[in-house]
Amino acid sequence: MHFTSITAAAAIALALVAGDANAHMGKGVPHNFKVREVIKPGSGIMTAAKRAATAAAAAPSITNEQSEEQLKSQTEECEAYNYPGISDIKANFPTVWQTAELVQGDTQASQVWDSIQKSGIIPADVKQKGTGGKGDFSSVTPTYPASDPDCWYEYHKCVTPKHKGLNPDIWQCPEPETWGLTFDDGPNCTHNKFYDFLKENNQKATLFYIGSNLLDWPAQGQRGLSDGHHICVHTWSHQYMTQLTNDQVFAELYYTGKAIKDILGITARCWRPPYGDVDDRVRAIAQGLGMSTNVWSDDTEDWQIQPQGTLPTSAIVQNYNSIINQNYDTHGNIVLTHEINADTMNEMMQMYPTIKKHFKNIVPITACMNETNPYPESITFPNFADYTAGKISPANIPDMNNFKISSATYSPLAVATQTGSTVGSNGQLSTGPKKTSGASPTAALNNWTAVSCGIFAILGFLLVA
Repeated sequence: MHFTSITAAAAIALALVAGDANAHMGKGVPHNFKVREVIKPGSGIMTAAKRAATAAAAAPSITNEQSEEQLKSQTEECEAYNYPGISDIKANFPTVWQTAELVQGDTQASQVWDSIQKSGIIPADVKQKGTGGKGDFSSVTPTYPASDPDCWYEYHKCVTPKHKGLNPDIWQCPEPETWGLTFDDGPNCTHNKFYDFLKENNQKATLFYIGSNLLDWPAQGQRGLSDGHHICVHTWSHQYMTQLTNDQVFAELYYTGKAIKDILGITARCWRPPYGDVDDRVRAIAQGLGMSTNVWSDDTEDWQIQPQGTLPTSAIVQNYNSIINQNYDTHGNIVLTHEINADTMNEMMQMYPTIKKHFKNIVPITACMNETNPYPESITFPNFADYTAGKISPANIPDMNNFKISSATYSPLAVATQTGSTVGSNGQLSTGPKKTSGASPTAALNNWTAVSCGIFAILGFLLVA
């Protein structure tokens, strides 16, 4: 049997970097900055040999999502465990926590990638920004044009692509006085207390899962879906995407999407770039895979909370309050928060009553964008009107006892062509001619058709893959 490989704090520590704080999480990139990779002492990062020895010595019996959910001790939650089916699919994926590359012999992935490249959707004039994925843009920013021709979100928070045929980013809720609730970097092994809190408060969220975390903690990922949360892609190894090659960008997205399909049984059609590092080249590859690009309007910077970060809790509280005290009379927000460790989740639980007091609505992205069918599978999410009326639970969510891990057919090209994930000029997300709150079926169809025809023309032939 396969065993999970990274303990609690290690799950994302490999990907975090420290240095100029402005380099992180969507802030403008300062000129000539350089960041360094940091692994904090005691973070729990283990070598492969030590992970194997630890798991072999004591692997708790977790046979399904329900047995994982019952664990309340963080120590128990974060012990490596055997899980039926993981060993059977491991060879289909890149090594966890290493930059994703096409797996040798993976003809299905190769065919998908060949089709996207031949489609012409990837702009040839947008070049790789440095190398290595570690966040050093010092060789790029001094000469990068101030006009931001690549729509580089990390540079100036550009959310409207400069190249034709690419969909705008999803970055704020159009509904007034609405908090868009999102969490990056899961599934985290310590999340039971937090997920219990969300359940007790009848609260759903959008969760951006890292592929390597999902292979390490499959039962935790399954709980996210069975609890009715909206699941999206957060790449395989959490690196700066504009610094990766086209092949690596594709692999980081593709294999995370496949892991979600194999382990959770759904086809994710949304993703968020780590650190907000996305440009039109990366957007195009994601769109070729049928994924909308999701960023944010506001950032709690909670990943910096002590003891694993460098900021005291009071500073993170101040960040939350600065977001809460803004004016949201005409629109809502989408806020960046993290499932990265117990401290970030605890802080969210502490701030939740204050957020609820100041905002009429706290919703996942599906509700704030009126997206009722976020997956091509037969799962229906409530629109904004239904969610805010208290009908928060999606229909046809898999039962916690019925997950089965297996190498599933993952068909992102078919999904991209059939659904045409697009965002209209009004900020509403369309996934085909479906009725959304506040719009007639005809209006929804016309809006979807106008925005989608370009991408349909490009991707129409891709069903052959």
